[in-house]
Amino acid sequence: TISGRGVMTWPSGDRYEGDFSNGVMAGQGIRYFANGDRYEGAFANNTMEGEGRYYAADGSIVYDGPWVQGCAVNSDDKRLTE
Repeated sequence: TISGRGVMTWPSGDRYEGDFSNGVMAGQGIRYFANGDRYEGAFANNTMEGEGRYYAADGSIVYDGPWVQGCAVNSDDKRLTE
């Protein structure tokens, strides 16, 4: 079981570079998506969780703020993405 820094790749072309704990993405990392988008920030239990920034493929910032269970949320914890 991986713990510490590492890289995970998926057949889809997605890739994660960052912290692992007991085999799951946990801590700080970068998730690169096959479409060119990326997320940089906190992870927990293999998903985007905590503070993070999502970039479009062209490098523009799509969202910068809190994430809960892989979804961007506003200050009232209402989901902004599905």
